Amino acid sequence: MSLAERDKKIERLRCVAEKKRGEIIKRLTELREIKKQNEFMEDVYRDYERYRDNLVDQKRRSKEHMEMVLEYLERMKMTGSETNELLGRANYEQGRILEQINEVRKDLEHLTSA
Repeated sequence: MSLAERDKKIERLRCVAEKKRGEIIKRLTELREIKKQNEFMEDVYRDYERYRDNLVDQKRRSKEHMEMVLEYLERMKMTGSETNELLGRANYEQGRILEQINEVRKDLEHLTSA
């Protein structure tokens, strides 16, 4: 599988995951309203809330790990002993990780605002 095909597949999966997360957030908001009217929905509501909390926790951990990798790449660039090819690859990966961190931040904002 080529790098482009892999990236396309990852992007499709990311879109599907984002759609599912959006649906869960929408359901959580609806359940907040319904639970006021129906005491039996409380358990279902708690399940969705736990799921959302788990998503938030996973996103935060993911962000922390990506920031650790960024720090490592930055230290690697500072040593100056790497070849130009390695430095180019490090810069590329650093850019990708920054993009992923921004996506995680957006996800966290979306998840915590619901």
